[in-house]
Amino acid sequence: MINKKCHSAPRCETIVRYIFAATLKDAEKRKDIEYIGGNITCGSPFGSINSQGIRNVDTRSIEAEFNAKMSLYTGTGTQLVSHHVLSLPHQDKLSDLELKRVVKSFLEQMGANSSSTWVAARHDDTEHLHVHIALCRVQMEYDQYGYEKQYGLLPDKNDYERGMEACRRLEKEFNLTPTASPGQDVNHKNQASIIRAISKKILSQPLETVSEFVQQMANEGVEMRPELAKNGKIRGLSYRLNSEDGRWISGSTVMSTKLTFGALTKNLNYLPSRDDPTLGLGPSPTPPICAPFQRAARIKKVGLVTPIARMSESIRILAQQNPYIFIMRQKRHLYLGLRFDCKIYPLIPPKAGDQQFLNWERLVMQMTRAIMNMMKNSFKSTSLEPMPWPADCEIISGNAGTAVIFDKLSESNLDSKLSGIEDKLNSKEIREMTSKVALHSRRDNSRQPSAGLTPTLN
Repeated sequence: MINKKCHSAPRCETIVRYIFAATLKDAEKRKDIEYIGGNITCGSPFGSINSQGIRNVDTRSIEAEFNAKMSLYTGTGTQLVSHHVLSLPHQDKLSDLELKRVVKSFLEQMGANSSSTWVAARHDDTEHLHVHIALCRVQMEYDQYGYEKQYGLLPDKNDYERGMEACRRLEKEFNLTPTASPGQDVNHKNQASIIRAISKKILSQPLETVSEFVQQMANEGVEMRPELAKNGKIRGLSYRLNSEDGRWISGSTVMSTKLTFGALTKNLNYLPSRDDPTLGLGPSPTPPICAPFQRAARIKKVGLVTPIARMSESIRILAQQNPYIFIMRQKRHLYLGLRFDCKIYPLIPPKAGDQQFLNWERLVMQMTRAIMNMMKNSFKSTSLEPMPWPADCEIISGNAGTAVIFDKLSESNLDSKLSGIEDKLNSKEIREMTSKVALHSRRDNSRQPSAGLTPTLN
């Protein structure tokens, strides 16, 4: 499934009328459009068939609901309504009820909440089933305790990348044919576009130093190489996908406004004594180990967390001092802990739809359960419990999940691959962080170590 954000607008009329072909010039299109639902009270805008055999449509009630919500916003933003399209492969067919569930889940993963106003329509004018969505970005914001605060705007930063990630999750949830996101094919001619997309995602995180950026790029399978001037100073940067056909591309070619050395050091702190070794320079270079770039990976995010009753100052300071420690809210409950981003690569890439693919899905599920059981056993003496990382959680603090890579996984080597995460869990760094999390949660919430969560897999 592919997500496309068409545009945003300050008003709703143009988008809503386009979705339902409400203008006279689009009247012929109405036969291929069906209302599938939304978070509105007025219902379908379609009426009876007129004497010319054309469906009557009146979107004024929908527009009134959108405008009523928009009038509650007193901020400075101007783009209050957005238009999204979800397009399915031609072989995937869903009922209108299933489509409504897909749209609702997609919007929730994009950050929309129960106060959001939206409406959707199915279009059958192409061989690909697709649904158009009009979303009012004005919605209620809540404070850290879950109480209503004010009407604000749904964030749209990096919404293209987030939308594609949501599509990948929806494919699994609704058993849809997996579809590669644009730019995900490692053999794509324009490798610069792949590196650009990865760097945009990483730069959207709260990074401080050049070394942090180099490390995060390596975690995503992108190598970095400095280009030196005659005087030995860095004059530029090149980037390469860590794959068989990866090639070095200059930062100015990938994204001149962000990825040249000059542009990067304007936004991130550069200290030669600290960052040059990470870039592979100096007498003792320490460049990060670069993960293989393979988009066939399944990424399973697992949290090792403990519930907290309140947001104390000591917990906030702890999380602010360490980007690997998360504070997150899920359904008005607060949790403190770590996140492990488990990237699982197959020994042989499966083809979508065949038995091999189903076997691979079962192996990923088996591996994820084994990871959670190992975490549970390793930290059974603390209040921390493993849980699947919720896609719709609100992250209050924390931005760096610990990457755990399982390369060339198969049925025969599952046990040996698990030993890798056991070593990671027992590392000094992880043990120190989990000890701090457990200590703060007990001290600030007067909690005794207990198994407070029941892990479940989605």
